[in-house]
Amino acid sequence: MTMNLHLLQALLLILTISYTYQAADTITCPLPGPMRTYPSSTSGIIKYVDYDTSFSCNCYIRGKVAGINVKWFRVNLDKGAYGYISNIYCWGDVELCRYALV
Repeated sequence: MTMNLHLLQALLLILTISYTYQAADTITCPLPGPMRTYPSSTSGIIKYVDYDTSFSCNCYIRGKVAGINVKWFRVNLDKGAYGYISNIYCWGDVELCRYALV
């Protein structure tokens, strides 16, 4: 019985760590909005994001939209490509991009 309890505790610890790691590299978009080719409101639109969509993301770039400071989340797409969506539509706990190759 004690061994089963320790096994269960270890499993719960692993699941908690896994969830925390995944959540740190993810953004959630509660509002629909445009995903763009570059971190600019004038760049081309890749697609429109639906309500409550999540994306893999590891950093953001600072910018402005109509004079307002925004974060442009750099979203990981297929084949090493990136898309950009502003914090007007999405949120997440990711760090500032150290070097931004857009």
